[in-house]
Amino acid sequence: SFGSIRSEYLVRDWGTDSGLPQNSVLDLVQTRDGYIWIATFGGLARFDGIAFTTFDSGATPGLLSNRIMGLAEDKGGTLWIATEESGLSEYRNGSFRNYSVRDGLPSNNTYAVLATRDGSVWISTRAGLVRRHSGRFEKIPWPPGSPDEPTIGALSESDDGSTILAATAGGILRFQQGKPGAFLPAPSD
Repeated sequence: SFGSIRSEYLVRDWGTDSGLPQNSVLDLVQTRDGYIWIATFGGLARFDGIAFTTFDSGATPGLLSNRIMGLAEDKGGTLWIATEESGLSEYRNGSFRNYSVRDGLPSNNTYAVLATRDGSVWISTRAGLVRRHSGRFEKIPWPPGSPDEPTIGALSESDDGSTILAATAGGILRFQQGKPGAFLPAPSD
């Protein structure tokens, strides 16, 4: 009977009354040091299991935007931060560094970010998809048959690292090592 099922989980919610800078959470990641980092439109929050520490552009040197869109930690422990209008930031050893169009990004509007097994960081921007590898940004060409540079809302890597998937409103972009990308359109109704 359903009455005999026990819950082994404790559910608790946190919001602005608990110290979260804004209640709309766009992304989160747990870094190898145990912190949970939370992307909001009110800044970047770090949660240690008890309390939040907020990083925002008004009080945090080096963080240029409060509108945080995406987060990823690379294998070296750097936290990558996609912002809505101020490019890409990295957080390493307690300080922030920023990258913008002057550093090779095609747009300062960044959305999703993915750190991959090979040490690369993939970033979706308003002007297309880029990959940061060996300290440089490289624009990724769109696959044949795909819509012209659609907005990518999420990025994912296959378990073996051979494939990157990019989710758009119209379908999935697939990028495989050594092969041209492919577009998988969403089924029509």
